Amino acid sequence: MVSALSTIDSFALGAALDLAAPEVVWAPPSDGFPTLKRALGHAGPAQQRGEDAFNFGLEILIAGLRSRLQA
Repeated sequence: MVSALSTIDSFALGAALDLAAPEVVWAPPSDGFPTLKRALGHAGPAQQRGEDAFNFGLEILIAGLRSRLQA
């Protein structure tokens, strides 16, 4: 139980830190990383990226905790 609570706490703290992150978090050099550049080009604005990442992470976290409870 303590591990689950610590994991949720860490996730929430990370999400809070993300709110203070700079607009440009990843800036690959112009002469490389074409896949990363394409992904970033489709990621949307920083606030939306953060919200999408939080929702995705929360979904994964809940699914993982449910899975552990069923085991």
